[in-house]
Amino acid sequence: MGPSLAALSPPAGGGGDPVGPIELVDQRQDPAFGSATKTLVAVNFGAEDPARIIAVLVTGAGADHQVTGVTIDGNAATLGARTNTGRSAAIYFVALPTGASGDVVLTVSTTNIFVRTAVMALRGVAATVFDSDTLVDTGGFGTTFNKSVDADDAGIVLGAFCGNNKNATVAWTNLTEITDLDPNGSANQRHSTAGSLIDSASTVSVTAETSQTTGGSLVLVSFAGL
Repeated sequence: MGPSLAALSPPAGGGGDPVGPIELVDQRQDPAFGSATKTLVAVNFGAEDPARIIAVLVTGAGADHQVTGVTIDGNAATLGARTNTGRSAAIYFVALPTGASGDVVLTVSTTNIFVRTAVMALRGVAATVFDSDTLVDTGGFGTTFNKSVDADDAGIVLGAFCGNNKNATVAWTNLTEITDLDPNGSANQRHSTAGSLIDSASTVSVTAETSQTTGGSLVLVSFAGL
């Protein structure tokens, strides 16, 4: 068995329904274009859980840059993977079992960067990197961006993709799409994220395929099951 493409579950509702292993709890546009520090105020963290991880997936477009740091509710987040380019992507995370909401602070290495952020609550996995990989299209423009990571039994794989210079929609292979949006209403940027619970230990080949030729940046992070 490979990745489960039914990994996403809705937030807990009436009748005590359980919260799924991957929950999109918040997403934001850039709150401070022109600043290297961007504070997302009162970000929702979803239902509390002793094994809850908050993962922050950031994509950005502009001058060459990195997302150099993230704090989540005052806690320095661990870097899962990131790229350094004019179209960057990064995944940071921290174990956060309690707290309904809090601020998330992003730091980028230069100013005038548009970013979009997706915040996800993960449950049932370890708060360490099992495997990761990154891809930056430095040779020009393309439509197919592919990387592979090793995945653990009952683990989770997350992916973040940034496309620049075209507002191209993204189709994911072997991960379930979570967001696919044009940041800040821009016609030449793309922010897309995906994630899946993995049924059994395997190597997962992930492809982000764009509807138009674009420059792209892809990051993947794998978390081990508990």
